[in-house]
Amino acid sequence: MFICTGNTCRSPMAAALAERMLLADTVLSAGLSVTRGSSASGLAVEVMHKYGIDLSGHVSRCVTELMVEGADIVLAMTNHHKEALKKRYPGYGRKIFTLGEYTGVGGDIDDPFGGDANDYGECAKIIKGMLEKVKHILNITEVWRDEEYFG
Repeated sequence: MFICTGNTCRSPMAAALAERMLLADTVLSAGLSVTRGSSASGLAVEVMHKYGIDLSGHVSRCVTELMVEGADIVLAMTNHHKEALKKRYPGYGRKIFTLGEYTGVGGDIDDPFGGDANDYGECAKIIKGMLEKVKHILNITEVWRDEEYFG
């Protein structure tokens, strides 16, 4: 499960990319401070379309304890998100990381909200690069059939 603030940009892009790249059946995304029922940002939808992913049906949701409990791993976009999750759900701290921390890359993934298409594209590129490392960590050797989208 991927976590960001509003569940309209980073975490839905990460979840959609992870589903494809990691060949996962169920990848969730949620936010810490969500306006329920919001769609993905238009620029997030646009950028994901370039990867052959349709994010237009995404509906934002707030993270719940049940979601965290059911997740194998929870990957937050920033250290602030990680710490907020650990404080909110202290019994699950062992499976809560930042995506950067989990991959060994480190650093937060900046929120592209309010930025332009280049900001969203850069964010998706950073997430995709980190997910390549997750693939290696999880020893996933199958190649996504639509690899040409990643140029």
